[in-house]
Amino acid sequence: MDRSAIIAFFKDKAHAYTNGKMVSVARLFDVPCKLMIGTRSLDITRHSEIESIFTNYRDALLEKDFAETRSDVLHLSQADDETTLCLVKYTNLDRSGGVISEEATSYFVRKSDNGLMHIVSAEFVDEQSPNLFDGIEKTDSDAQTKS
Repeated sequence: MDRSAIIAFFKDKAHAYTNGKMVSVARLFDVPCKLMIGTRSLDITRHSEIESIFTNYRDALLEKDFAETRSDVLHLSQADDETTLCLVKYTNLDRSGGVISEEATSYFVRKSDNGLMHIVSAEFVDEQSPNLFDGIEKTDSDAQTKS
């Protein structure tokens, strides 16, 4: 996939997140998909689960005077003919431009038949947000990772 298109994809994702457009953020993910953070893994079956995850995290940022999320694509590698591995750093800024938090997420991204990119899995590499999955119904795979 074209590097500039991938960079634009994640900038658009960060812009939608900044503006609270969680339906748009969720629709970037292919469902079902897998989300991972630390030792926790969630099998996502509905876009509404993704909306809830990102809404809860953004709400926590708003308590810290959140104003904007910026994305920076740090690394791309071709996983197979159809899939690209992307490492993206997000910087969450407050209204004065100060950094609230920075975190990295690795994604597997594919182009669909209509040419649009979508996320097939994500791993939240940094545990800056260990409570990201709070409030989401746990799946069997999540329960297994805790044992």
